[in-house]
Amino acid sequence: TREVTARGNDPTGRAVGERFFGSTRDRALGNYDYVVESRSFLLDKESFVMPDGKIGNEEALFLPLSSDGANVDQVLVYTYHYWNPYQRRLAVETGALRV
Repeated sequence: TREVTARGNDPTGRAVGERFFGSTRDRALGNYDYVVESRSFLLDKESFVMPDGKIGNEEALFLPLSSDGANVDQVLVYTYHYWNPYQRRLAVETGALRV
């Protein structure tokens, strides 16, 4: 799947804190905490290095779900990954990425 390709592993059936995808575990878990506590959506954007060395970009939409109409007890996340060849070239030229 596209998620496995971007991550380099399959997160299916794993806890978010175990298989998070982001700059830090705290940031990844913080997105879920925000959605649960605020009962509102969140759009998070982040860049990362893909397993094949490309600079990837991710936009993740976190949506709160509630079985009782009041308390958020599930969070649905949709991610969109894309890459920009210019970003990779720039990262190599500035030394941020070694190939």
